[in-house]
Formats: sequence, structure tokens, C-alpha cells
Amino acid sequence: MPGRSLVVVALLALLTLTLGAQGPLQLNTVLRGQISAPSSPWVAECQAYTDAMGRDFVLLCRGDSGFSVYEITNPASPVLASSVSSTTNDLKDVTVKGNTAYLTQQGGDVLVVDLTNPYNISVVNTISVSYGHNGNAQGNLFALTGTSGSMRLYDISTPANPVFLTSYNGLGMNSTHDAEFDENGTKLYCHTFTDSTTRILDVTNPSTPVQIGQIPYGNHSGVTVHLPNGQIVHGAMREDAGGHIRFYDVTNPGSPMFLSSYQPPTSANGSIHNAVSVADRWVAIAYYNDYLRILDLQDPSNPVEVGIYDPTVTNIGSSIFNGAWSCDHVRTFANGTQRYIVTEMYSPAGCYIVDFTGAPTPQEYQTNSGFQASLNVNGVVGTQYTPAITNLGIGISGSLNLLSFNVGQQWDIGAGAAPLIPASAGALTSSDGQIVNLDLTDPTLSMWFNLLQGPSYPSTPIVTFPFSFSLATSISAQMVVVRPANSSGIALSQPVRLIGQ
Repeated sequence: MPGRSLVVVALLALLTLTLGAQGPLQLNTVLRGQISAPSSPWVAECQAYTDAMGRDFVLLCRGDSGFSVYEITNPASPVLASSVSSTTNDLKDVTVKGNTAYLTQQGGDVLVVDLTNPYNISVVNTISVSYGHNGNAQGNLFALTGTSGSMRLYDISTPANPVFLTSYNGLGMNSTHDAEFDENGTKLYCHTFTDSTTRILDVTNPSTPVQIGQIPYGNHSGVTVHLPNGQIVHGAMREDAGGHIRFYDVTNPGSPMFLSSYQPPTSANGSIHNAVSVADRWVAIAYYNDYLRILDLQDPSNPVEVGIYDPTVTNIGSSIFNGAWSCDHVRTFANGTQRYIVTEMYSPAGCYIVDFTGAPTPQEYQTNSGFQASLNVNGVVGTQYTPAITNLGIGISGSLNLLSFNVGQQWDIGAGAAPLIPASAGALTSSDGQIVNLDLTDPTLSMWFNLLQGPSYPSTPIVTFPFSFSLATSISAQMVVVRPANSSGIALSQPVRLIGQ
């Protein structure tokens, strides 16, 4: 029935247009600004940069249109600070050491650029090579890769004057696409097109890299996360239809162990591209047509998608290689909000400035451990962000209230004159995440029972000590109770600050 077929086709076309016109897909994200940077043939890599004055900038690779720096301190009003031209063709990648940027061009030659004054950047040197696709700088090393040719290492201990050290062309390495150093700069993860694997090199002696491991997945790029428990996780990424990220435990690089994988539900035929790790927990991914995806890797066996910014919503009719090429972390604010930049390859070419609001605000103060260890003065209770502070007049009665169901276990209270210390100022954190907010360097700090050497906790869970001050006094205190079920072996109460005046 030709008429019905035409109706179906028309409805499908209308659906496509409707979907294409939908607003952005967002999860725990807010668009703060957008940079328009028409470029030929595309906008490629971006990197965040903060100058000595604390101003935030986007470093943007614009193919044949060169390299531009935009100030985004006020993300709603980005400012083009300065630019340099490409000298061959297709300026694709940027990596930074201090105030020096290394710009990789597909047509060859790496431009060394001084960023000291972002409003007047300049090319100060050139690494002469016949190819280039990706560069990565860490410590005193710069790794240069391309879709053809060997991986090359340079000494950048003098940033403006790179010195060639060696080229590496192990099996399959002649087609290394990207390479990333770990955060210690002693290992290099190389992703090869030849056999679609990730090779792990020991570059402790950078003049003679040694392969020490291999991940059976990759071909394009990767990201490494050093978890607080000492576990090292590498996410290897493959660029092709259905290409995604697979996470491996590489704590022992000689025996990588598969942990998990991630792929957006809308990206069965799409492709991943680049990623960055943030604060040893988060992984932000530029996922081409699926744009910015943010994962919580607290449990690397079960990565959780916690952030999305996707301005297109639907991928109907789109090329695989379209959308977001790159993303980077700009800064994390005191309230835990993380700011990111993510590129737009084509129309409207440029960069989005996006805040991720799903990250919990870092805990600053220990809170009462339920029925295990609780302490307050006159019922005042703090939060993980603000301490419990009680003001008491001279001669006014107060009560120190304890609660614990760990009857029969050793317990103690530490007290001293020094103010409480938040986690961000260096407070001691136990292996299971509890925070000691007392100043351990305070010469007045003492324990009631010489650190758990006194009587066991009484059979009555609630204990109250009445008191009053005859003189102006300031005291910080925190309770500890032995709790074998906790990995640290203890339970801590909230810290309290008592001011008598």
C-alpha cells in the first residue's frame, strides 16, 4: 500500500527531526559557557591551563586553523587571548609542562610554545619530525606518537629545549596512536593499531624502554587511575564502531586483570575517543556523538555513570567520528563541583564549558559513628562540612554526652587547646575513611586514659559528665572506641570545640 508507506516514511522523518531538535541530555551537569571557534577541518584536542594569576584558560587545537587560547575565568563570557598558526597541517594535540605547551601536527613538526603570558603566546622552538598525532608530557619526559612511525621519547627537563632520547619500535609499536604516562612518569601505556592492544613500557631509564606488560584491548588511547587503596587501574579504549573502554587492574603490570567495561546505551555503534582521570576516582570521557560522560570508578569492577552532557541527544544519521573529540578537567571547587571543557568538532565548532555537580563535597569533619562512638556537648551536633562548636558562659553548667554500644571495649577521649583541623588542612584519615580532627601536633593534647589504657566502656551506653568553667577556656575533643569490626579497629566520634567565655 504505497499511501501507507509514504505516511510511515513521513512519520519517521518527523520523529528524526523532533529528536534532533530536543534539548541537551544532562545528568548532574550545567552548561556554563560555550566557545565558538570555526576551524578547518575540525576542532580536535583541548586542555585546561591555569596561569600564575589563577586565571583559567582553554588550549584549543583547531587543525589547519592553528592553536588558540581562550580565557574562561568567567565561563559565560570566554575571551580569545591569543593564537599561533600551524606550520604544516592539521594541528591535533596539545600537552603541557609548566608554562610550556607541545603542539603536535599531523603533517609533522611539534611546536614548542611559551604560555607564560596567555595573552601573548609564542613559538620558542620546533621538534622536527615528519609525522605526529599525539603527545604526552609527564615529569621530564615527552612521548610523541603517530599513526605511522615509531614512538619517540624526549627529555624536557629544560622545557623549551626538548632533547631526543630514543625511538621505540617493538612489535606492533610502529602504529602507536596514543601513549600516556602514569602519574609517576615511570610507565608508559602505548595503544597500537597493528594488533589492537595496549603495551605497558617501563621508562624508568627512558633511553632504553622495556615492555613489561600487555593489555589485550586498545588501539587508540587510555586513562590510568591510582585508587586510594593502592590499586592501579587502566582504562584501554578502542576507536571504531562499538569501540568502548575496558578497565584492567594493572597493579602488577605483568599480569593485567580485566575488571569491567563501559559503553553508553545509545552508543552500540558509536565510538569512544579520549578520557581524563580526576582525583583518583572519576573518569571523564569524550565519547564522540555521546559527548561528555563521567564515571565514578570508586569500585572499578562496577563503574557508575554519574554525569552526562550531550547537546545532540540523538545520533540518528550521524557519522561515528563526530561530536566530542576531547575533554579535560579545569578545576574542582570547594563545594565539590567539577568544571570540565569538552570540544565540539564541527558545526558549531568550539568548546563547551560544563560543571559536574554530582560529585559529593569532600568530607572535612568526622561525624558521630551511630551507636559505635558518639560525643556531643549540650546536644550540639556538627556535619561532615561544619564542626560541632558549643559556646558556654563562665559558670554556666554544661554536659559532655557519650554514647556507645561497644560495651566492654577500651575507649578514650583526646582533648587539647588547639582548634580542630579539617581534612583539607591535613587531618589524619584512617584506613577506613574516619577523620581525626584533633591537632596531633598540639603540645597540650592529651588522652584521658593514655591512649586506650584505661577502663572498658561501661555497661550503660549513655554516659553524661556535667561540668562548668570558672575561667575563659577553649578545648577541642574527640572520642575513640575500640571496634574490631572496622578495618581500622576503631570507631571515632565527631570532634567538638568548646569555648567558655
